[in-house]
Amino acid sequence: MNKSLTRQITAGIGMALALLIFNAATSYRNTLKLVENERWVSHTHLVLTELEATLSTLKDAETGQHSYLLTGEKRYLKPYHSAIARVNEQIVGLQQLTADNNRQQQRIRDLKIAIDSKLAELEKTINLRREQNLEAALQQVKSGRGKQIMNGIRQQIATLTAEETQLLQQRARESQASANLTILTFTVAALYHFSKVMLELPEK
Repeated sequence: MNKSLTRQITAGIGMALALLIFNAATSYRNTLKLVENERWVSHTHLVLTELEATLSTLKDAETGQHSYLLTGEKRYLKPYHSAIARVNEQIVGLQQLTADNNRQQQRIRDLKIAIDSKLAELEKTINLRREQNLEAALQQVKSGRGKQIMNGIRQQIATLTAEETQLLQQRARESQASANLTILTFTVAALYHFSKVMLELPEK
């Protein structure tokens, strides 16, 4: 075997190894990116679910308050206090879930302030019912302050939801792009290796 042929074979082997390493590295990088994007998509779904649950729990607190005001029966305060505990836990969960987003963090802080105001308003009407009478509590309800605060909370949650929905769409597109790139990389690598095998088959 002459030196020229040896150099050609060596160069061919080197190129093949380099391509194999490049394909493996690219596939690995694309797969990691795909996994990361999928994780962010799942994370955003969690934020959206928690926002919806927070509003639902706050409505449960309102229901408990309304029932107590109308009946004066203490048993309705149990679901009311349970809802308060849950909504506070949900706010903490939202703060943790949005730790990567400074803008959302500020909105969650504003939401917590509004929710605290709402809970204080509910507690005020309950105390009026307990310490005075139904009429005193209803006068506070009729002032419209509680409804105004609740409408503000709904708007804040709608803004947070819109932001997270936009992030979800963006991350879903990135995830799809990563998946497509991973498939393309594997396809190119497979075609390359198939062509190498075909070219090296001995002629009949």
